[in-house]
Amino acid sequence: MEILTYVLEGAMEHQDSLGNRTGTYPGDAQMMSAGAGITHREFNFSETNPVYFPQIWMISDPEELGKKR
Repeated sequence: MEILTYVLEGAMEHQDSLGNRTGTYPGDAQMMSAGAGITHREFNFSETNPVYFPQIWMISDPEELGKKR
């Protein structure tokens, strides 16, 4: 899967099991490839202010579209 996150308001933090840690702020877009073996989490930077963001998940391999789940 390819995951696109676009922050409209507030700020998010991303952490993964490889030790990567990044911030995403209003107007920023983050593209992430998801696969087996790496865990991640995204969360609101603020304990008091909301974060608003659309997130789009896309199948990265068109051949996967034809496979039954």
